[in-house]
Amino acid sequence: MNLQALLGQLAHADPRRRDLAADELGDLLRAGAYNQADTEQAVTHLLTTALHDIDPTVRESALHAVNEAFNHRALHLRLFDALQNHLASLDPTLLDYALNILACTHDPAARPVIEVFLNHPNPDVRTSAADALTELPGRRT
Repeated sequence: MNLQALLGQLAHADPRRRDLAADELGDLLRAGAYNQADTEQAVTHLLTTALHDIDPTVRESALHAVNEAFNHRALHLRLFDALQNHLASLDPTLLDYALNILACTHDPAARPVIEVFLNHPNPDVRTSAADALTELPGRRT
């Protein structure tokens, strides 16, 4: 299925179809199948799905797919403004993905956003925040 068809499936009435579309997009992003512009378009649609879909499985699949985009593309923090604005409303599982996404931008401006979650009441979220801060500077060669 091409990119536009998959993006259309993210809005399908059937949550299973939305979930499958997010999974397939994640596979394609992990493989580096899209150029930068198409990757950013896919990520934008996946973020909208992750933040607004009513099905928790679809939301998780969408955020997982966004994480896959970093395997072959550098993505700027500004692409994730909407995600940053919704962090407080995410459950711990989704926060894990979200904090990792912010860290993978390797933008120092993400540090204060991530640091807030070092004091989260859920220990898994605190661990995710600490891991994200470790990833934030990027890999050194």
